[in-house]
Amino acid sequence: MPGGFFIYHADEEERLIYANQALFQIYGCENLKEFQVYTGYTFHGLVHPEDVEAARQSIRQQIFTHGNDLDHVEYHIIRKDGAVRWIGDYGHFVHSNRYGNLFYVFVEDATEKHLKEIDDAETAQLAQERLEALEALEHETTALKLVHEILCSGM
Repeated sequence: MPGGFFIYHADEEERLIYANQALFQIYGCENLKEFQVYTGYTFHGLVHPEDVEAARQSIRQQIFTHGNDLDHVEYHIIRKDGAVRWIGDYGHFVHSNRYGNLFYVFVEDATEKHLKEIDDAETAQLAQERLEALEALEHETTALKLVHEILCSGM
């Protein structure tokens, strides 16, 4: 399966039930044991501490609003090597008689997409600033031409 996949309990502890090898690799871990130790094998252990509450709120809101649809949230993670990455999280809430409330989650590394969006936004901002500078320069040039005409016609 391409990308990471995990299942976790939708309760206060948010304990993982399953995680695939691709998820270990996204987090820079070699195996399940290393991944369990690094993340605490919980959902909140997967998410950058600054993003945990926002991710939870987004997921709750989407479930409340869209019911059985797939929810989508993006958040930062910290890999075992210390690198901060963006994750795209596509989850589905289900109730199981055997396991209770669960989330099935597919994740992908969305860092490159975010870097491109940031670069595109910075480029758009720079273009807007240059346009505004050109418009200001055009106004100044027009004013200088007008002053020049007034001064020259008075001589």
